[in-house]
Amino acid sequence: MICNFCHSAVVGRYTQWQEGTVSCQACQATLPACRGCGLPVRQRKVGWLKRVFSGQAKSAPVCERCNASAVRCSACDDPIVESYTQEVDGGRRFCAACSGSADQCDFCAVPVAKGAHRYSDGRRSCAVCRATAIAKLKQARPLIADARSFLTGRLQMPLRPESECEVKLVSARQLAKRLGKQFRSSPGYDHREKGLFTSNVSQRRQGDTVISETCDLAIYVETGLPRIECYGVLVHEFVHLWQFDAFPRHDVDRQLVEGLAEWARHRALMEMGATTSARRVERNDDPIYGGGFRLVRDLEGRYGYRDMVRMVTERARDGQRGR
Repeated sequence: MICNFCHSAVVGRYTQWQEGTVSCQACQATLPACRGCGLPVRQRKVGWLKRVFSGQAKSAPVCERCNASAVRCSACDDPIVESYTQEVDGGRRFCAACSGSADQCDFCAVPVAKGAHRYSDGRRSCAVCRATAIAKLKQARPLIADARSFLTGRLQMPLRPESECEVKLVSARQLAKRLGKQFRSSPGYDHREKGLFTSNVSQRRQGDTVISETCDLAIYVETGLPRIECYGVLVHEFVHLWQFDAFPRHDVDRQLVEGLAEWARHRALMEMGATTSARRVERNDDPIYGGGFRLVRDLEGRYGYRDMVRMVTERARDGQRGR
């Protein structure tokens, strides 16, 4: 009997693998084992050692058979023969080593080792998010129409005409400045505000009576957002446009205001099948945005959609904190 790895006659103990592959006791003890099936790996040993000494190898090698049949990591392209640790929309899977990396996409939090793009402000984008990035207003037009249609049709939230509320794309730094903050890029997904609804109201009064009112309304959205993220942000901000007319314009509980907008965003994402993005809304630990979402979702679960909207609106008008 001949060992398939050292091609020497087998003396003593040996191991017989699938398809009749035989390894002698010496090869079994000295050759690296495939992390998928345990088969000694000689045919890829040189290349594997080069990767080890260059600091690129993350784990033991795999045999040719496992390498050919394995799912590839969407970041490093290495075969995943053990259980993968992360899967996102679109079926992308990532190995344990890449999933633990701090170098992640700013928009979807997946590893960005392969095909990463870095914006001038430091944001990192994976290849998938970069492929659908909304950089110009004309790219956002269909999403604006879809967001408005979702709110007016599915959620029955009437909106002012598009001409009365302009949508503008601005950089992350410009948006942060309008929010009174300073933008700093982070290594992974950031729950920062990526949109802003603004209202500048001028009134002409005669005593206590309002004779006329002029409203300068606008929605600002961070440029470079992937299509799904941009759509969710637009839904959120258009809810604020609806609230501008439905809610009072002072002394309103911000948790209710943002919670309803996040609830609408979550529902819009779920209806389009963007479950990973929707889960990020659910997991947001911010007390205003995440806490508000969970408050509104709880009200909907207990009372239904119509009563939930009525209750949130009434509480907002009364200036009461939801419980």
